[in-house]
Amino acid sequence: MQSWEEKILIKQEGIAEGERIALERINRLNQKLIEQGRFDDLTKAVSDSVYQKKLLKEFKI
Repeated sequence: MQSWEEKILIKQEGIAEGERIALERINRLNQKLIEQGRFDDLTKAVSDSVYQKKLLKEFKI
């Protein structure tokens, strides 16, 4: 494997890890909102990324 191929592979692995972490955070947020019966907040967070970030901070996720 050439060095440029290694760099691409490392970058792809980093992107995949970042996506996994982001999905875990959103899933934890969704779970907490469901547990608390905050379905309106869940619905809004799905379509409003600014609101979603606010909720992530609120829950310290």
